[in-house]
Amino acid sequence: MIDILGTLFFLLPFCLLVVYFGIDFAKESYALGETSGDPGGLPYRWIIKAMIPLSFTFMAISGVGLIIHSLNKVFNPRLMHADQTK
Repeated sequence: MIDILGTLFFLLPFCLLVVYFGIDFAKESYALGETSGDPGGLPYRWIIKAMIPLSFTFMAISGVGLIIHSLNKVFNPRLMHADQTK
């Protein structure tokens, strides 16, 4: 039960905030054509910045999977005993 509450009230809202603000962060970097200031540095910094909202999107999807798994254990307690015997 704690997994469900923690995911709903902490993980998913945080992921949504990072995705919401991270998309603008990456779009602004792309629009400016941002590159590294070092000679021989990264030519396309926006690719790295785009990984931030993308990775938090995947983390939110994983959180939804955790909620589904936890709800399945709550409503189907036989699965808890099956997991312990393996």
